Amino acid sequence: MLRFARGDRTLAALLLSKTTFGVGTGVVVMLAIFGRQVFHAGDAGIGILFAARGLGALLGPFLARSIVGVSERGLIIGIAASFVIFAVSYGLMPLAPVIWLAALFVFSGHLGGGAQWTLSTYGLQRAAPDAIRGRVFSFDYGLVTLTITCSTLLAGFLAQRVTPGQTIWSLVALAAVAAAGWITFARPIWRRAA
Repeated sequence: MLRFARGDRTLAALLLSKTTFGVGTGVVVMLAIFGRQVFHAGDAGIGILFAARGLGALLGPFLARSIVGVSERGLIIGIAASFVIFAVSYGLMPLAPVIWLAALFVFSGHLGGGAQWTLSTYGLQRAAPDAIRGRVFSFDYGLVTLTITCSTLLAGFLAQRVTPGQTIWSLVALAAVAAAGWITFARPIWRRAA
């Protein structure tokens, strides 16, 4: 399976998409801290931020499909744009003076997150041959679970040592570096498809 992915840049890029996104997902841990400790909104504040996350993740795929379509080039460009939306939104979130503005940033961040997840999954369904599709998806989910775990652990470690805003900005910086690497790797695909 790895040999096959090495020979197919599109499949490799799609396999690395969720993994790249997972680098920054430790920010989700911080929603509880922001809701309760930063905005002093208690359980309701946590609920507001998680509801914004859920709504963004729900609507993002529909919005992305209507904008970029389902061509190979559209999928890759849509995923790249999703990374940027996620990083910019979460980069702005700690600057929000009120919880409702923070919720808007969380919502927009997960428009990108939900779009990335769905576009990469759809792309993998198309790119993976029938004979190995199950192994491709198992590998995909294994990689993303690993990066989400590492990002969550890092968020917990940082949250005990620096401010909540600094924790988010650290994770966003890591996510941005990972996304830049992914975009560089995937750029030949959208140029070829054009």
